[in-house]
Amino acid sequence: METKKPGVTASLYPVFRVCDGIFIKQKGSIVKYLYADILYVEASRSYSDIYLNGGSKITVAHPLLAVERKLPRDRFRRVHRRYILNLNHINAFVGNSARVGNELFLISEPYRKDLYALFDFLEDLKVNIAGEG
Repeated sequence: METKKPGVTASLYPVFRVCDGIFIKQKGSIVKYLYADILYVEASRSYSDIYLNGGSKITVAHPLLAVERKLPRDRFRRVHRRYILNLNHINAFVGNSARVGNELFLISEPYRKDLYALFDFLEDLKVNIAGEG
């Protein structure tokens, strides 16, 4: 519904967005996948593979950069030129890698400091920015 005042076309209702998942076209349907179910996204040339809880994978015809732009930054971060991780599924840091489930993902130097800053650590963390050791 719009206002009746001249020159005013704003809606009387607040804008509301459903922000719990992303819709992906698959075999003639557009299916919703919850962000909470996405573990990570991997670049595969001009395609991207989206890995989900339960071991399933969806391949989309979009490069990683396009997928990255559609995912919320408060839930997903790029950690390498090939990978975007769901921050809620990172369960450990091992050297310069992050673990999601049983998979280890190298955290490239340009992403390392910003990624570590998103988490609380009880012990002091010496971030190895230069990739040494």
